[in-house]
Amino acid sequence: MIRSVVLPLLPGNSFRNNIGQTRFHKSQHFEHLNSVPILTEKLKPGIGGAPLPWSRPSKYPSIYARAEAPELPAWIVFDKQVLCFDAYFQETVQEQRYTHLVRKCKIYFYLEDGTVQVVEPKVANSGIPQGTLISRQRIPFPAPRDSDFYDMIDFNVDREVELFGRVFKITDCDRFTRVFLNRMGIAVPDPVNVPPDPYSVERDKLADRMLAKHPNNAVDTLRQFLAHDRQVLRFYGYWDDRESPHGLLHNLEIYYYLSDDTMEIKEVIPPNSGRDAGYMFMRRAKLRKTYTSLPQPGWDSRFTVLNVISSGFVKGRYISDPLNCGQERAEYYKDSDLTLGAAINVFDDFTAAERPLSAEQVQRTKPSPPSLPPYNGFGTYEDSAANCRNMIPVPPNRDFAKFLHKDRKQKKNEPSLALGQDWTPQFHGEVSLTCKEVLYFVLIVTHAAETPTITVRETRKVEDMGMQGLDSHILRFRAEMLGGSPADHSRHFVISYYLSDDTIAVFEQPRANTGFHCGSFISRRKIFRPNQDLFGSEAPECYNHEDFYIGNILELHRFRFRLVDADEYALRYMELNSQENLPSIFDSKDKDSKGYQRVSLVASDGVKCGSRLGFSLFPKSNIRLILLKLREVLRPMYKQFVCDYLRTQPRWDQGLISYSNMKEVLRRILCDNITDQEILTLGRHYNARAPSDKHTRAMLRSIVHTELTRYLFKDLDRLQENLLHKDPERKGYLPRGAIYSLCRASLPVDRDLLNAVLDTIDKNEACEYNYNDLLSFLDSKVCPAPAALPINTKYEFSLMAESTDNRVTWVDFTRLLKDLDLESTVTEQSG
Repeated sequence: MIRSVVLPLLPGNSFRNNIGQTRFHKSQHFEHLNSVPILTEKLKPGIGGAPLPWSRPSKYPSIYARAEAPELPAWIVFDKQVLCFDAYFQETVQEQRYTHLVRKCKIYFYLEDGTVQVVEPKVANSGIPQGTLISRQRIPFPAPRDSDFYDMIDFNVDREVELFGRVFKITDCDRFTRVFLNRMGIAVPDPVNVPPDPYSVERDKLADRMLAKHPNNAVDTLRQFLAHDRQVLRFYGYWDDRESPHGLLHNLEIYYYLSDDTMEIKEVIPPNSGRDAGYMFMRRAKLRKTYTSLPQPGWDSRFTVLNVISSGFVKGRYISDPLNCGQERAEYYKDSDLTLGAAINVFDDFTAAERPLSAEQVQRTKPSPPSLPPYNGFGTYEDSAANCRNMIPVPPNRDFAKFLHKDRKQKKNEPSLALGQDWTPQFHGEVSLTCKEVLYFVLIVTHAAETPTITVRETRKVEDMGMQGLDSHILRFRAEMLGGSPADHSRHFVISYYLSDDTIAVFEQPRANTGFHCGSFISRRKIFRPNQDLFGSEAPECYNHEDFYIGNILELHRFRFRLVDADEYALRYMELNSQENLPSIFDSKDKDSKGYQRVSLVASDGVKCGSRLGFSLFPKSNIRLILLKLREVLRPMYKQFVCDYLRTQPRWDQGLISYSNMKEVLRRILCDNITDQEILTLGRHYNARAPSDKHTRAMLRSIVHTELTRYLFKDLDRLQENLLHKDPERKGYLPRGAIYSLCRASLPVDRDLLNAVLDTIDKNEACEYNYNDLLSFLDSKVCPAPAALPINTKYEFSLMAESTDNRVTWVDFTRLLKDLDLESTVTEQSG
């Protein structure tokens, strides 16, 4: 807008300065690069290409040097930052006993645009229109400085400001305002007291005179009723009346109603006892702790009446005693008095509760369940027992809680962990945690002196157990048949154990020219353990999860099977759930007299509920219990174990031992005290898996250069600039997550291919990657890579194309010896 300062500011005396302008587009600070929105750092022009007023500030503040002034506009730098001041002003009142009112308000100064807003908090029953006194706007100074506007430096504590003819006295400010002004170099005085408001003082005196002079005897029972309505505590007790003639032991149910502190007692009459059912022992009422006699009418009233004139009721005057001198204080039973083993007094003259029995005596008083007749072979044991206990046949109860937890269901997402993120372990051993970039971090938990430590050993792709899908809760084992003809030894069987209902199914794998009918060998059912009485009164024991481990021999319907192997799901499930009933923290100092590790059971809410030794859901897959067994056996012969068994291995210098040699060594030392499942668990835990050489670094470089050429990528300098921006210290190393995000925003390659490239980049001990190595890897001008044939990278580097090999070939015995922690023990004993 251009105008002459001589002429008044009226229509026709000014004109716009964009006459003849043809471009009216609006620039922005965002760009899209490879479909990723990013904030550009370039200076953008304003409407029609004209520079924005705030892109080049006309004046520089005193807190910045001239070359270091911020280039961003104020509405971005000071967005949602407001200075808040407490103030008041005086308003003159006519024809009242007081001459003025003191009205408190708040002054808000918005830093993004320099606007001011004045708000008066609303007070109930004030009779004054309150709320926003001055709407948000820029407020000019009073005349003759009305050409300028109030700024940040004009507001401070103990200062008066005139806003539209009304003078406001600033008394205080909030913490943010005080810190902000101090950082700007503006001293903020201490808060100033607000003068009292005459009208508020008079109203407080009036409200004080209206208070009751006598104490309020009303009891608020509505609050208790609304808070605890329909909430009843039920206790089981007894009344021993056998000392009196024809007395009995009465079983009672005590109900305590939290809504009004009343109690109700009912007697539980057993069937066929010859007594009437539904006997009410005490109706619902408040129960006094001490009982003397029947109460008189009005004894529990909250008011005490005093006769001040007459001795009779005729022409007498009475007043209530505010002190209640003659009121009898009665104590009633509360919910805190009802505890297990406590005795309550129910009307001394009529009935009484005897001393509480111990837990063993209470169990003796309960009638023992009737013995069941022997099983006749028809139906199941549960069905026969349910029909014997009830007159009307009912189906047996099923363990629905176990069925809901162990039936086939959707897998839960594993805990997410990013590089550089802190993580508190909830279990121990070697675990795999899914990262946001579909990678596994293989974590090794070692037991230090006080707390467990976690070290990242390697990263690898997600295997089948980490993929989302249905969790079957079926443990499958490969088995071989023992005994019988020699032809039975070559038959292969798969035994499936269903965790939801402890049933077992046996399937024979088909093989050519065997002469056996393959398929279902034993249908799904519960199978009893051998050498039990099948036709007794009690049901025989069935096989459960403790019987399924590699190396165990099962006798299923007179067929003997040896479990020789298990699938990956069964091994992983038993390893991850072996400590389901164990604590989340393993203290290496807590040992018993024999040196075994003591385990403290901690509930879900963190309350310690006891301690046990070696209690586990799958003890043969529990790496901690296996290490305890090894530590106890190898303690007296640790030197011989290292010198005679480990130093003779061909790859001793590399710290590796073959799995077959380790199995032979452990068998020779422990004999039958260790199973194949425990040896396999050790091998899987300390597995020294060699990295996959399916795609070498040279092959990956050729594939990446082919992809970059196909997409005409020429913006490697921009990627280098972004990496340097993320590394202000110029260390040359960045976390994997930061490099991944920048590469995803710049490189036109698939995410799986990008993860494969990052796996080949050099990294330091802190798991930070060398981005200079990445830039040289991507630079086609330095040592150009040969062209590669185009491939489908989305499939070639995906999880579907990767074949997993779960066999254990080499074991890292250095980590095994470190976790056994016997070196220091031997040193202490010898020294």
